[in-house]
Amino acid sequence: MSTSKTITLLNPKDWDPWIFGVKSVATSNGISVWNLLDPSLATQPIMPVRPEEPTIQSINPNATHRADLTADERADLRFDILRYDSKIKELDKRDALIHEVRKHIEGTIHIKHIVLIKNLTSTYDILRALKKRLAPTDEARQNEVIRDYAKLKQWNKSQKPEDILSQWEAVYAEARALDLPEVSGDRAQKDFIQAIRAIDDSYATALEVNIEQKELDGGKIPELYDLIERFRNHNSKSHDSNPLKEEHLQHHHKPVRTNATVEKESTGSETVFTSTRRLGHKPGLENTTSLSRSTSLSIIHNERGQKST
Repeated sequence: MSTSKTITLLNPKDWDPWIFGVKSVATSNGISVWNLLDPSLATQPIMPVRPEEPTIQSINPNATHRADLTADERADLRFDILRYDSKIKELDKRDALIHEVRKHIEGTIHIKHIVLIKNLTSTYDILRALKKRLAPTDEARQNEVIRDYAKLKQWNKSQKPEDILSQWEAVYAEARALDLPEVSGDRAQKDFIQAIRAIDDSYATALEVNIEQKELDGGKIPELYDLIERFRNHNSKSHDSNPLKEEHLQHHHKPVRTNATVEKESTGSETVFTSTRRLGHKPGLENTTSLSRSTSLSIIHNERGQKST
């Protein structure tokens, strides 16, 4: 089973999304083998044993041929065969899915980690070995999430807002799962409001006032996910309402000359030089004076003289 975005297991930071992908494969096709492969289990689960195929003797040890069975015994044999066939199909699907999980693991771990699993035979043992080597410890996981959360509190204007909002959702979920004090109570909501203040101060202020009022009234403060979704919609509408804003700024904020320059202008068969200088600081106010014809001709003559030498 392939996913639209496959995670390669290289570093401990890859473990969580990678093992999630492995579990997704192990619970596909309408069945689940994760209970047989889960590396968090201290001991390997016992694999179901394939049953023996029912025979005439399993129904009646003294019988040699089907004709030796009574009508009831023949009915029992038919029932046992049907049950056996059903069980075998189930186990075949299980084994095929475990094989699929094994292929997924081997295809998504970095080549340098092959040494960890090359001598192992069971998929459970492979996952245990990778978990021991690459799964982050609880302390390391907490420290990483705390660092990521601290970064989010300072809005990065070089990133797309949607990317940052998605990071807020993901990091907050991890922090909640780890029960970090940084997101206890309504701290995350207030941190988020302060973060978005960097790009929309008025909206952040409105949210802040709204939450303070709810606290005074004893009401329920919105969940962080709700605040994120509200801001996502607000930011999208604000952007869509003025799609030409950036283009407008680009066209109306062209650089203005601040130093005196001499330019050539074609005027019939002659070349006239003009001197342009910006006056003061008022945009659009320029002083343009044409040099005299004699001066222009003198400049042309000097240029030609320099070229001829």
